[in-house]
Amino acid sequence: MSDKIFFPLVFMVGVAMVLATLFLGRETEPTGPIGGAASGDYSVVPIEGENFKRLEGLALGAISDVENGIMTLSTGPRPQPAQVTVGPHFKLAADLETVYSGHSIQIFVQAQSVSGADLEINYDTGRQGESGWHRFDLSEDWEEYRFDYNVPLRAEGSESGFDYLGLRPVGENLPGVVRIRKIEFRRRGLWAQ
Repeated sequence: MSDKIFFPLVFMVGVAMVLATLFLGRETEPTGPIGGAASGDYSVVPIEGENFKRLEGLALGAISDVENGIMTLSTGPRPQPAQVTVGPHFKLAADLETVYSGHSIQIFVQAQSVSGADLEINYDTGRQGESGWHRFDLSEDWEEYRFDYNVPLRAEGSESGFDYLGLRPVGENLPGVVRIRKIEFRRRGLWAQ
């Protein structure tokens, strides 16, 4: 085969491979842990839109659906488990675990009740403790809810791991249904040295 045919053919095959990769990757839903800002600014880290599809731990009949940037979360017929990583939760990547260690953070959630359900949220470090379940009495209108948590210092010499944000609809009548438009972590100052 002459060079006049070989090199253009190799170039066209390379272009076809790149285009195929881009096309196939375009339809892939986001998975895995929630990471921080690419800019290195961790003062505000949102979870919204397509990142809601990263929710894990849909146990005991819990269902999550994301449509038009809104996550609808419903429980099954039984209450969700108390352990954060068993029920619906977001896994936070090691970069967030590192920058939140020893800091006070605020967690904001824009949510509304669909079925009269309330929402409980728990920040769990996986190893050093958790915030406990914070209950928010949701209204049928969109409102912002917040709680503050002093994230424990990671034990010196321990390996980096994951932190978790657990979510669960709760109420008198199950299944409970809530809608969430945005979750936001805001890092405040150090509380521990």
